[in-house]
Amino acid sequence: MMLRSSVRNFGKLCRCHPSFAALSILSLLITTLSFLVLMEKSYYTYQVSVTQEYLYVMDDSPEEICALYHDLQENQNLPDIVSISLLDDQYTGIACDTKALANLLPYGRIFTPEEGAQGANVALLSLEYVRNLPQEQIDQIWDDGIEIAGEHFEAVGGLTDIARYFPPEDLLSFFPVPTLIAIPAETYLSLSMQPTMLNCRFTSVLTKEQTEELRRMISSCEHISTFYLPGTRNSSFQRFVESNVIYIAILLMALIAVAFIVTCWFQTDQKRYQIYMICGAKKRHIVFFLTVDMLLLSQIAYWGALACTQVINRGFSDFLMPLPLVWRVWIGIGVFAFCWLVVLLRSLPLLQHYRNVSGFEVK
Repeated sequence: MMLRSSVRNFGKLCRCHPSFAALSILSLLITTLSFLVLMEKSYYTYQVSVTQEYLYVMDDSPEEICALYHDLQENQNLPDIVSISLLDDQYTGIACDTKALANLLPYGRIFTPEEGAQGANVALLSLEYVRNLPQEQIDQIWDDGIEIAGEHFEAVGGLTDIARYFPPEDLLSFFPVPTLIAIPAETYLSLSMQPTMLNCRFTSVLTKEQTEELRRMISSCEHISTFYLPGTRNSSFQRFVESNVIYIAILLMALIAVAFIVTCWFQTDQKRYQIYMICGAKKRHIVFFLTVDMLLLSQIAYWGALACTQVINRGFSDFLMPLPLVWRVWIGIGVFAFCWLVVLLRSLPLLQHYRNVSGFEVK
């Protein structure tokens, strides 16, 4: 009976104040949607850095690194390769899917498949590298290109300064271009450069059998000094938490603002609650009404936000990763609990005032 009355009360509240209802639902939906999208972006970054997709090898013999590079590309038992990089202290020779670097190029373009296969003289420059050039060279480098190993290269794109966000060991082990300049891997090999490192990202998690095969391939190299087989690494979880602290703080402040809007809306119906209490309703009954109102409101907004994230995920699957079901459940509970708490803290003094009112005249 109480539940049915509460649902009916919520419906009346929406009909009596449609503008407030729409504003409250829309504000809560947008805030929740922003929170979900930011969490999905951070979760994508976290998952990419901890899933079993990355191989990193450091070898004192450039010949062994080059041989391993060819063996990895020719091995049919391993998953397909998203990106594979040959590295020295200055340059990266990379062969990759065009999507692997697309979100890291604020300027220009990635190598075309033809340029990668033919070993064209094209280069990607880190923006850090460009900023450290004399001003006159910065103005001309995109037109004039650069010289590498005595050959002219066209500068076709600029890479984000990702190095400032990650420790060096993480960059080497999973970032496809940890150096200041990147060129196609075939070009790198044709110039007879001397790679001392290799990193590789596979399209999927390696099975136990594939990991063992990879271990056998690496064990055949005599001069390897360091290697990391694909495996789960949770070292980035702290960064995942730290990267979300500011987002959560901002969104909590936004939720407080939304909760005040909701409280203002609920208080427009205070005469009804006052009548209820004059007629014998207890404070707990009014709290129950407010709880059901807040539950319905938050869930309408939350499920609307979830529907929006499904649409957004289809268009930005390279940058977002759906959160696990248990995370979504807790976020939904958290949004409701937080707004409910703010509404109650704002409403309880009024409820106490209603109890003390006597001689209320209903017009």
